[in-house]
Parts: sequence; structure tokens; C-alpha cells
Amino acid sequence: MPAQWIVATNQLLQQMSTCSKTKLHVYPNTLANCPWCHFKEKRNILYFIDDIYSTENNFPSDFEQFIQGFRIDPVHIPEPNLTIPNQPFNPPDHSGRLRKYERDQKIIAALLGVIAIIMFMGSVIGGFIILGLIVFVYLGLPWKWKLRAELKDHKEKYQRLSERLTQIVHDYQSRQDIEQYQHHGKRVAQLISQYTEVPNNIQLKKRLEEERFYNQQLHSFLQQFRIQDHAIPSFGASRKQALYNAGIISASDISKLGNIKVQGIGPKYEQLLFSWQRQMASGFVYHPDNHQLNKAFLKIIDDAANAKKQLEQEIRSQYNGLHQLRQHIIMKRKHLQTQITDVNQQVAQAQAELRSFKQLIRVV
Repeated sequence: MPAQWIVATNQLLQQMSTCSKTKLHVYPNTLANCPWCHFKEKRNILYFIDDIYSTENNFPSDFEQFIQGFRIDPVHIPEPNLTIPNQPFNPPDHSGRLRKYERDQKIIAALLGVIAIIMFMGSVIGGFIILGLIVFVYLGLPWKWKLRAELKDHKEKYQRLSERLTQIVHDYQSRQDIEQYQHHGKRVAQLISQYTEVPNNIQLKKRLEEERFYNQQLHSFLQQFRIQDHAIPSFGASRKQALYNAGIISASDISKLGNIKVQGIGPKYEQLLFSWQRQMASGFVYHPDNHQLNKAFLKIIDDAANAKKQLEQEIRSQYNGLHQLRQHIIMKRKHLQTQITDVNQQVAQAQAELRSFKQLIRVV
């Protein structure tokens, strides 16, 4: 039921805590620390865009000055620092363990020797069996088997940490997010280019609009010259009828010859028609309709203002996204470098432990 769902939701919200570092992180109050911060700082997993990015207004106050001096800020990623701090690595001291192995070896061998003497008194075969056990124990075979299993564990640990270090370094050096940043920057640059072209587009659209009014008047003027009513060199009744059937009736319609072909009217006759059209148009006088032109120009200016407003909003949004992406790249490399340093120390420690353990095996 909706009412039960609301009650359950309110109860759940009362059991939630807000992170002290960012208000976007909310988690059950039964946890000691924020799990989202743990994912971000320890495992480099970002489930949220930090509110330091979402609330910060990174856009300059002077928009016009911004678009004039815009450039994509480069992201300089240094090479990963793989140096290990000068600190001693303390592999386990196996001397006590070695003495224990030697002591146990001697004690068990001695006990088996006593048993062998007793066995020889009763059975020669039993005595030799015990002597074989003494040799087996004295050579340390049981201990060596155990140590070899431990050596395998040390090797696997060292290999596992080395592979993890390699993967983290690979993630650090990956250029996927940097290429995404550059692509995003190009998108902002394209929007700015469109914004700066708006004034030029206004003039172009004004000129095209005036040409449209001119052509409308010219078209109306040329429509009064019917092809059937005028003498055109090389055009008899049959060719005029072919033009009429193709929808070319007046001097204005001759312009259609650029898009259609009329049977019997080749390039030579087309040129004659265009020449006659120009002759008829020579008497045309253009009378600008200032009222209609001003109305069209005002619409062009109004459309341009709306286009600039929309472009400005999109530029601001895209630029803030670009800034957030840059911050994310920097923070991600910072977290990865922390992991590299930490895992690199673990690799060095595991390597020291492996070497120390190999020395123990040589002795045993």
C-alpha cells in the first residue's frame, strides 16, 4: 500500500547518515565510515560527482571576453612515480624457525633411534624400518614439503601483487579519458565558433531575404511574357508546344531548364531561351517592399538573438562539464598514484619475503 511504503521510507531515512565530506554521500548509520568515500579513496571508484564540482561555478563572469580568449586547457599527466621510499623492508626472521626445525629434527631422530634399538632386540626387520624413518626425518623431507608449499604461496602473492601493480600503472597511463576530454573541448570550441558566426549569419540571411523578394518580383514580371505570344529565334510552333507540354509557359519558367530536360531542346536552344529571358528581364525595375523587408529582418534578428541565447547556455553547460572532466582526470591520477605507491611497496615487501624464504629453503 502507498501509505505503508511512505512509512517504511521515512523509517529508512531516519536510519541514514550524511557524509561529513560531501552531502551527496548518504549511507546507513550502522556503518562507522562512509562507504562511498572508501570506494573513491581506496579503490578509485567514483559513484558520484563530488558536490565540489557540481556546485562550483567555474564559468567566467564576462562571457564575451571568455569566448574571445577560449582555449582548451591541456591536462599534463606526469609519468607514474614507481620509486620506493628509502625505508628498510623487514622480511620475517627465519633463524628461530630454522633452529626449531633442527631441534625437532634431532629430538625425533633420537626418539626413533631409541625405538630402533628396542625393535632390533625383538625384530631385525622392524629395526631397519625404524632406521629408514630416522634417515627420512634427518634429511628433513617432511619439513621441505611444507616449506615448498609455503614457497609456492609466497611466489603467488608476489605475482598477484606484481600483476595488480601493472594493471594500476596501465590505468594511470590510459589516454581514454584524456581523449574524451579533448573531444569534449572540441565540442565547446565548435559551439563558440557557431556563436561568433551569428552576426555574419544575420547579414547573410538579410541578403538572401532581399534576394528572395527581388526574385519574387522578377518572377511576377517575367510571367507576363508568354512564350507562345513572342517570336524567339529558331523556335517554331513545334518547339514552343514541347516547352508548353513541359510546363515552360512564360519567360519566368525558362529557369526550370536547369532541372528538367525537354525533348528536342538541347544546350544550343537552351542558351537561346536564356538569352531571350535576359532580354525580357532588361525592362524589370525592382521596387523594394520596405515594410515586408523590415518585418523579415526583425524576424532574422529575433531568431539570431534566440540562437545566441541557446548557444550561450549550451556553451556554459558544456564548459562546466569540460572543467569537471578535467578535475576528474586529475583526481583519478592522484588516487591511482597513491595506489601505485602503496602496491609498489607491497610488491617490494613480498619480493623481500620471497628472497628470505628461498634462503631458508636452501639451508633446510
